[in-house]
Amino acid sequence: NIQNDLRYVTANDTAEFGGEQARREAWSTKGWLGQHVRQFPAAEVIDGVLFAHAGPLPEVWPKQGLCALNQEMQQAVAGDGQPGTQVLEEIVGDEGPVWTRVYSEDDDSHACAAVETVLAAANATRLVVGHTVQDQVRARCGGRIVLADTGMSWAYGGPASFVEHADGEAWAVYPPDTTRHRLPRPAVSPPFMQRNGGNLRFLSPTVS
Repeated sequence: NIQNDLRYVTANDTAEFGGEQARREAWSTKGWLGQHVRQFPAAEVIDGVLFAHAGPLPEVWPKQGLCALNQEMQQAVAGDGQPGTQVLEEIVGDEGPVWTRVYSEDDDSHACAAVETVLAAANATRLVVGHTVQDQVRARCGGRIVLADTGMSWAYGGPASFVEHADGEAWAVYPPDTTRHRLPRPAVSPPFMQRNGGNLRFLSPTVS
């Protein structure tokens, strides 16, 4: 929407805004929705789990870390989503954290190598993404990647689902059924980075 890519916008959606002009105004830099969405982070780490819409790749992960990635995303979408500089163009480009399908569609050798690198940099054990619809919640790379988008909106007609996380474990749940389907737990954590006097240092992998 910010980039004026309206392939997934329906007539009903436009009508709910009150027409095309009203919709454009809502998504503009001064609109109520546009201002709100432009503050969203590109990715977030919660309890050792990295969450993102499509997932950041090593190629776009800044040396300064997660905060820098989120700052670059906000800069990239501050206007019309066409920032004009190479670094920011990559953030909102086809292989950026809101558009890439590497983690859902590339072969294991590429996807798993990429997630290992990003998880180490993010100090996380799992990456949870949406963006690419699955018939059920699916784990890849020994549980390091969780594909959580089951297309549960009316537009896709997929099953309702959510992923529950606790104490390093993760389960897929499909309401109204309350059965918890355990997802693989990464057997070996990636090398974590911890701060030591303001510097980053790598720690050896540990068996979970």
